[in-house]
Amino acid sequence: MIVECSNCGTKNRTPDPPREDGKYKCGSCKALLDIPQTSSTSKHSDPILFSRELITYFIKALSEEIEAIKAGKGGSVVRVFDGQFIRESSGIFVYSFMLENFIATIDDAPVRYKSVVHVTKVKSSRRKV
Repeated sequence: MIVECSNCGTKNRTPDPPREDGKYKCGSCKALLDIPQTSSTSKHSDPILFSRELITYFIKALSEEIEAIKAGKGGSVVRVFDGQFIRESSGIFVYSFMLENFIATIDDAPVRYKSVVHVTKVKSSRRKV
């Protein structure tokens, strides 16, 4: 946070949120700086308690996700078609597919797939002469 000294007008950089005592001196004239208290700094003045609140929130959210997946409510089925081979590198095969629906995923999201091959027999029109 940038705080302007009321004595000399120098702009001073202070940590955000400020430490509990909130006493900082101007880098030029050494006068005490007036640090404004905002609702965010007063609400979470202890970063350890704030971190614990966040961790508790994330654990709860992850637990709900895990229970939804166990109950079969996680994920969705998306049909893919018109697959095309792109490349192979170190035993990893890359294909491109058309999707029946638009989906948005996070990079490196795990995907479970089921391969069903439909083979269409085509009669040959060649005749022996």
